[in-house]
Amino acid sequence: VLAEASAQGNFALPPALRLIIMGGEQADLGRLRQWQAQHGARVRLVNLYGPTETTIAATAEVVPLAISDTQPDTAIGRGLGNLQVYVLDAQMQPAPDGIAGELYIGGAQLARGYLHQPGSTAARFVPDPFSREPGARLYRTGDRVRVWHDGRLLFLGRLDQQVKLRGYRIELGEIAAVLRAHGAVREAVVVVRDEQLVAYVVEEPSTLYPAPNESQAGPSLGARFSVLGSALRAFLAERLPAYMLPAAIVVLDALPLTANDKLDRAALPAPTAAAFAVQQALVAPRDEVERWLAQLWAELLGRQEVGVTDNFFALGGHSLLAVRLLAQIQQQIGRAIPLVTLVQSPTIAQLAAHLREQRADGPWSPLVPLQAQGQQRPLFLVHPIGGTVLCYAELARLLGPEQPVYGLQAWGMEPDQVPHQSLAAMVDDYVAAIRQVQPHGPYRLGGWSFGGVVAFEIAVQLQRQDETVDLLALIDSGLPAPDEDAPDETAMLLAFLQDLGGTIGTSLGITQADLARLTADQQLAYVLARAQQQKVLPAGMDRDQLQRLAAVFSANLKLLASYQPTPTPLPVTLLLAEATAQHVDLMAAWRALTTVVAGYVVPGTHYTLLRPPHVHMLADWLGAQLSAG
Repeated sequence: VLAEASAQGNFALPPALRLIIMGGEQADLGRLRQWQAQHGARVRLVNLYGPTETTIAATAEVVPLAISDTQPDTAIGRGLGNLQVYVLDAQMQPAPDGIAGELYIGGAQLARGYLHQPGSTAARFVPDPFSREPGARLYRTGDRVRVWHDGRLLFLGRLDQQVKLRGYRIELGEIAAVLRAHGAVREAVVVVRDEQLVAYVVEEPSTLYPAPNESQAGPSLGARFSVLGSALRAFLAERLPAYMLPAAIVVLDALPLTANDKLDRAALPAPTAAAFAVQQALVAPRDEVERWLAQLWAELLGRQEVGVTDNFFALGGHSLLAVRLLAQIQQQIGRAIPLVTLVQSPTIAQLAAHLREQRADGPWSPLVPLQAQGQQRPLFLVHPIGGTVLCYAELARLLGPEQPVYGLQAWGMEPDQVPHQSLAAMVDDYVAAIRQVQPHGPYRLGGWSFGGVVAFEIAVQLQRQDETVDLLALIDSGLPAPDEDAPDETAMLLAFLQDLGGTIGTSLGITQADLARLTADQQLAYVLARAQQQKVLPAGMDRDQLQRLAAVFSANLKLLASYQPTPTPLPVTLLLAEATAQHVDLMAAWRALTTVVAGYVVPGTHYTLLRPPHVHMLADWLGAQLSAG
């Protein structure tokens, strides 16, 4: 290990170096900093990773002396020279750098298998598709890793730590990582017990309680839980969606370990009644309007009850749910409510006040204040191809009260509006709206998917007007292929259906063959019936509303298909969804168009990266860039 680390240039070995080699559990960034504050360069740390089946060390991470704020605390370094390490996807194909996959290890260090367990041996020790040696094998570790930008491996947790609970896919390791980020927590693990999330934590000494003197007794376990548990609940609620919050938090003196000093999950104690969350009192509806809205929200969001101060988007609401909610409101009261109203009144109390007062909606503007307060320069986010800006509501909330965020919504979303028929006209309107809020730069722009393309053109026009753009964040945005044919009406309708389904993670199951046998007028009626049957759209939604959504989508799809960008020296940052397959192609396309492109991979799919829990990572990165500017 020492020879390889030195040969790789990670550090030079001084004559009197003291070295500590550690392994077994992942390193913690805060603990590493504490160690280095005490020992400095006199004692160096090497973090080893390796399952027993690879006898034993497989990778090594020489902890750098200067640990930056961006240094990952899950780094396990690089593979040692006498073995091979691979990050592979579910089809055992190499995962692109930055994309999570399973870690496979090959080489002479592999064990022969498990004694008298041929089934387990065959499942874990698999043929090596990358080796020409007869009988070469790889060991499937079951660990999720990804390659960081400098080539080091980052440990992300066990594959079996992803669970599906109440319809949500949850990474237990993500919750534990957030808990460990709290200054009072030394160790944390999260498990599922009786269909509930339970967190076990070991507190950091002397963080919440003074050391008792001779005349004092230490705080009881009940007192410790009351203080630490309450603090952790508030900490988690600010960083995780409701469905990822543990039902119980158990404070332990130490996590139980096996004889090999590994976590013994089977020995984790059942939570006592005191460990379960004391639910924050819901503010009950106070009149008939609030009661009616609370019932609608509970049905749409799949919750037993909703408080009048709960935020629609924080509870998991998205654009399709918003359309369904407002359609049902219109059906009941006979009054159309603009989509932007829900962004500006995202709680039952606020929306009820809007309905009671029967306020006249002000003049329509493409500019929607998602978060109008704050002293920082505003961030302008352009709508995706569907036209609404509801997708940015949770991101705006997470960026905090000091960061103003404005969305740019598409013409055509409201009755009697006609969608833009040219990208130039769209950009002209959006630039004029932006300059009403911020007359001069430097500007901060961004957009998801189609919105990123429009944001790029807005930046080009601002640059031509001698303004500067210091942040242009394109969120999983692609460019049309050269010479790509414009889609026909049926193809556009199918693309619209795919976008609708992607929003809620489902498929309508409608094929081109299904639509080909229908007239254009019949197609829309057929789509509406199927969407309502599968509860993608509400029963109260009529063809005019669906046609309006489809018209905006189709108009924007045509604009994208006919888009011919001009190469422009603009610094662009690409934020690519982890599950997007064409990272290299996307980067190459944008690099051919711009001078500087920085690329980052964020967790999630194209449709989930702006929803909890993945939006938290995106907000952390974006918030850091905005604060630094």
